[in-house]
Amino acid sequence: MLDANKLQQAVDQAYTQFHSLNGGQNADYIPFLANVPGQLAAVAIVTCDGNVYSAGDSDYRFALESISKVCTLALALEDVGPQAVQDKIGADPTGLPFNSVIALELHGGKPLSPLVNAGAIATTSLINAEMLNNAGSEFYISNSNWLASR
Repeated sequence: MLDANKLQQAVDQAYTQFHSLNGGQNADYIPFLANVPGQLAAVAIVTCDGNVYSAGDSDYRFALESISKVCTLALALEDVGPQAVQDKIGADPTGLPFNSVIALELHGGKPLSPLVNAGAIATTSLINAEMLNNAGSEFYISNSNWLASR
């Protein structure tokens, strides 16, 4: 059984330890992100039974951006299974920026990870297009909301 107090303490500790880090910057080529205050920070854990433990600016609605890659991966895993995903994409870090094509070129055109842009595009190609066409973007959004416990 999970100890709610210990989970909240872990979240609080992580927030306290890391919220003041200020390396990096918001992407200024995305208008929404360019206007987000850089000092916002949050840590949250959602358990399988739906309990939420959070600290910091967790009520702020952060843009998903690359976190959507996790939602896309979950849909592909559900749709075609882990072996098909592994065969097409792999699961290794590239050691390069998320938008680099060099890793793709160095590995014969096979993306190494579903969490970099080339891998996310390949992951999307595994999802049943007919099902998405029939359900529309609402299917993807509802599944993403479910994964985010919203």
